[in-house]
Amino acid sequence: MHDTRTPPARSDRVSGTAVAGLVLGILSVCGAFMRLPLWVLALIFSMVGLSVCRRHGFMGRGMAAAGLVLGFVSLGLMILIGIARG
Repeated sequence: MHDTRTPPARSDRVSGTAVAGLVLGILSVCGAFMRLPLWVLALIFSMVGLSVCRRHGFMGRGMAAAGLVLGFVSLGLMILIGIARG
């Protein structure tokens, strides 16, 4: 059966959750050295931002993806720092 749904029209609006995910991702990498668990918020906001961009056609998908990557990098850094400190 053929899918007759049309994708949402592209918008000139940028997803606020995508921007928040990117900002929290950047802060989470800096905060990893201070043991701040901002990576959780970075992952949540970035995933929601990706979903909003896909469903509503907002811009900012790249920012949300970068926030997601930075959140995982921060998680890895926190694990490595925890292992190193014993």
